[in-house]
Amino acid sequence: MERKLLRRFYEVLILLRVLNQVQGHRISGHVHEDGNLELLERIDIRRRVMVHLCTMCDYKKGGATVTSIAMEELPAGPRYWIASHGRHNKIKLFLTETLQSLENRALSSAPERGSEAFEKELFERFTSFQGLRIKQYWKLLLQCLESELKRVTLTSNGSGRYEEYTTWLQSFIQCSQDESSLSRLPQLAYSARHSPFLQVGFDPITMQPTAVESQFRKDIRHYIGRLSALRRAAHLLTFASASQPNLFIGFTTQQRKSDAFPSRPQLSSLPTLDGIAGRMLSETRSNSAEFQSALQLLDNRMSLMTRVKEYYEGNDWQPRVHAELVLLEAIFDRKYIFPDGDRYIACSKPACFCCYHYICNHPGSFARPPSHNKIYPNWQPPQVDSKKANENIQQRDVMNALIREVRKAVIEQVMNPNLRFPWHPDSSSGITRSLGRVDILTQLDEPEAHETGYGHSREPSAGEQSSQSIECSSGEESEDGGVPLT
Repeated sequence: MERKLLRRFYEVLILLRVLNQVQGHRISGHVHEDGNLELLERIDIRRRVMVHLCTMCDYKKGGATVTSIAMEELPAGPRYWIASHGRHNKIKLFLTETLQSLENRALSSAPERGSEAFEKELFERFTSFQGLRIKQYWKLLLQCLESELKRVTLTSNGSGRYEEYTTWLQSFIQCSQDESSLSRLPQLAYSARHSPFLQVGFDPITMQPTAVESQFRKDIRHYIGRLSALRRAAHLLTFASASQPNLFIGFTTQQRKSDAFPSRPQLSSLPTLDGIAGRMLSETRSNSAEFQSALQLLDNRMSLMTRVKEYYEGNDWQPRVHAELVLLEAIFDRKYIFPDGDRYIACSKPACFCCYHYICNHPGSFARPPSHNKIYPNWQPPQVDSKKANENIQQRDVMNALIREVRKAVIEQVMNPNLRFPWHPDSSSGITRSLGRVDILTQLDEPEAHETGYGHSREPSAGEQSSQSIECSSGEESEDGGVPLT
């Protein structure tokens, strides 16, 4: 890719990250437009199968093992394309063995029988493979439980449901202190996912609506949701092996590795504030002077360019290709047939800001993914065949569209410096029911609560330390978050 284009991209991407990492609430994924209810349910289940498989392959918290899967329809059976980071062979072997178990069940004479035993077998397989992730969430959950118990003890007068709530917290603390069984905490989390103490917007003591929730309680809800994902996955996949055997019978797997650059992009020189502003806004625009003035004020207050240069010169800035884009370019224009024409690429994490807009602007008409709407400078566009002029032109157009999106976000942030979007984890909890039709799908696997609006952040109140800092230090929200590949 042209160095000039990369420079224009990274100078505004890194500037936007310095201004604010979060660019809005979560964005829900693409909704299939076909009105056939049976087709909608088939597509919905297939997508959930792919997402759950991705999530179970992603065995380490953070960006190191994030996994993406696409499904190709072949006469002999589905082909699962997989891209991941870290121990590729380990992840592919786990996926193949899991699919083999699902295929064997689908081929049985009565796959609907013995579902409870099979679900338990899958759950044990998942807890064994995800042992490291469970322990990581275990530690974070325990810290939040203890902090929430201390907060409630200091602020409550013992009225209402105080005793019941503190007993509930202590039951989790006791379980969290016992690491003798990896499956015990995910099972407890799954059983508690509909507890009234996890309801959004309610005070756990009075059970009355409240506008201000404890940040610790929010984090407890999130970690319980992430831990219960193992049981949800086992439940959904067990159902799918009987209801949609075509998803597993005759399957094959194909792995794609990243064609990432071996080193960071070589840019001719560091950007300047005037240079960035000049390239972003034409001199003929009426608000050009206003934008440059606002940008300079922010630089004086926040040392913007000092922080931008720290990204360029620091060892932590090592852009890499995210897994969903590796698959996107691998299958684009290769005449692959997608089941039901559903050009969907699943991932164990929602897409970052750049992946989302890259996919939305790509000529391949891939399904719009869910997104956590956050900026990660450790992102780079996937490699395309340099010998094919058409592919290079198409990627240039996609990157120019992405640059426009980033610039638009920078302008909005600079012109509205008080606009702050609330921080949220990359992954959603997955335990909040969406408003809508309650049917077999919602009974199988509660949809994640995706938000599409914008709002303002709430800073933790005095004496209330958010566990966001704990989460950040653990790696999931670090600059190596997202879906990096080497």
